[in-house]
Amino acid sequence: MGHHAPSREESNVSAAKVQEPRRTRSARALIIGGLLAAVATGPVVAHAQDDPARPDSAGLRVTGVVRHPGELSHEQLTALPQKTLTVSYHTAHGIEIRTESGPLLSDVLPATALAATTAKNGLLAFAMLAIGSDGYAAAIAYGEVAPHITNQSVIVALTEDGKPLSTPRLIVPADSAGGRDVRDLVEIHVVRLTT
Repeated sequence: MGHHAPSREESNVSAAKVQEPRRTRSARALIIGGLLAAVATGPVVAHAQDDPARPDSAGLRVTGVVRHPGELSHEQLTALPQKTLTVSYHTAHGIEIRTESGPLLSDVLPATALAATTAKNGLLAFAMLAIGSDGYAAAIAYGEVAPHITNQSVIVALTEDGKPLSTPRLIVPADSAGGRDVRDLVEIHVVRLTT
């Protein structure tokens, strides 16, 4: 079965144009400097290492307004609880059905990992920009995946139809055309939307 490549028009998400201030070079140097402390209730986030045995693309960077920016390795992603979904998409060639498995996005980036405030329903002001290695990007509001709000089963797929993926893939099963599926997912950039 051929892979469905979502059209760029299908993923025209206005939130993708939200801009955050760039991190300074000194802040970037601190991130590269060593291992970051992990959020106690979330996954362990480690820095990218120069490991020739594992390509950098196999990991997933977490950046933006999070408590501990860094990188999750493939091993760390597979250590999280895995969810299997059967997804179907409307394509130019008809309906395509795939089986995707991987951790929930809400487990990869739990609420405790966000640099949240004490404002009422403060998590609803956060959005995540999923970025592929080719620059393709799609935005998801944190409220779409938060377990206590809508709890959609958005996953970071590590296998497809029982076969390992070389790089993670964001899967948004509620999207009928797969416009927010991001192949070769390399980064999740978190922003806080303000008025």
